[in-house]
Amino acid sequence: MTDRSERAAAATAALGDVLERTDADAVAQRMEPLLGHTPEYLRSARDREVPALRASLRRHAGLLLHWMVSGTPPDSYALSEMYERARECAAAGQPLDGGLLFHRRAARVFWDAVLGLATEEERVHLADWTGQGQRHLDTYLDLVVRMFTQAYADHADLPSTGTFTSESEQ
Repeated sequence: MTDRSERAAAATAALGDVLERTDADAVAQRMEPLLGHTPEYLRSARDREVPALRASLRRHAGLLLHWMVSGTPPDSYALSEMYERARECAAAGQPLDGGLLFHRRAARVFWDAVLGLATEEERVHLADWTGQGQRHLDTYLDLVVRMFTQAYADHADLPSTGTFTSESEQ
């Protein structure tokens, strides 16, 4: 191995150690106050209970941390949960762009929360890895966009119960 590749391997290992020690609950706790005032979060809070929103933040933080440490993207179960949540948003009449904007903001806040939980020394490793971390976040956002877009399209394809009348009403 070259000196440069040895340094890169050591930096990757150090980063993995930092992210592996990062607690998804702590990340979610740091994220909530920053997202809690956004119109998208407030709209979701009207349609869902706040503990469910907190659990969702924690789940997404855990998925991202796991992906960044292991290189394993969310599995089909996690993706189906994301799809179902998007369907709930569509059924509640929430605009698609609002859900996508919220997830984009959440990704940015996620990384800030991770940095905020790291020690000064750990931040150096994380700062060196920001580009690679951003690629993970961008890929995660691509998954979110696909799940939300599909869920909203599927919801739009459902017949509306309000447009049908029974024979007795005619």
